[in-house]
Amino acid sequence: MNKLYTTAAALFLCASSSGAFAAQQVNHKKPVVVDPGKGYVLARVGPSENKGQAATIVLFRIDPETNRLRTRDKKSINPVVKGEDSTALIGGNRSFGQTPLTSGQASVFLTSLTPGEWVIVGTQSTCACMGSYRFTVRAGEITDIGTIITGVSDPDSAFAEFRGAAVSPDLLEKPYTVPEAMFARAATESDTVPASLEKFPRTRATLTLTRFDNAGGWMINRMSGLPPLEHETAGSADAVTDPRYAPGTANNRWPDVNENSTKKEAPAKPK
Repeated sequence: MNKLYTTAAALFLCASSSGAFAAQQVNHKKPVVVDPGKGYVLARVGPSENKGQAATIVLFRIDPETNRLRTRDKKSINPVVKGEDSTALIGGNRSFGQTPLTSGQASVFLTSLTPGEWVIVGTQSTCACMGSYRFTVRAGEITDIGTIITGVSDPDSAFAEFRGAAVSPDLLEKPYTVPEAMFARAATESDTVPASLEKFPRTRATLTLTRFDNAGGWMINRMSGLPPLEHETAGSADAVTDPRYAPGTANNRWPDVNENSTKKEAPAKPK
């Protein structure tokens, strides 16, 4: 998977440089000082390695009225004001410490950013634009967005959210081929943080389900464990290949599939 991450990181930097201003993660090696004019996001990201390194999660400003990501592109509907953050990274190797998971551990990260509406976009390779969570960050507060777990779909995964599908092993080593899977668990009162962060009050974020545009051109996915999209009910999914459902009925989400498959190709024009 190293090739995948290298390719993904390059693509993310390319996307970020064209109209995005990235916020900075808080230095875990220095005393934490909360600036009353800034907002802060705390997240537990896992599974993490022994030294605390974890996947890098991408956050973006979002317009909750239009569900579109906000950038510094002046041609966009609601561009970010110059000097404000439009994107932020949380994860990597700047961990304040680790907390236990059902399987393994998660690392705790803190990022300072511009207050406002933000969304968990995904990883550096995959955009969860078909289903993720937005949240509000307020000035002078540490907003706890809970725990974010990344991985791949696997029927034998230790995490139930990843067991709904499987990925062919031969694809895992091919760069930028398999969208990463991820899910988020909202912060709870029982969630812990390392000692260096215990003294700071934390506001548990309200995670609101949302969809948005794929502004960075990443691979597309959605958070695992979400309810089906409106057109993805069990009946409509079966209807794609089940001949019991007639084309054009409410249960068939591809009403013209049979019509298209039975149309005869037009004869080739003489040269």
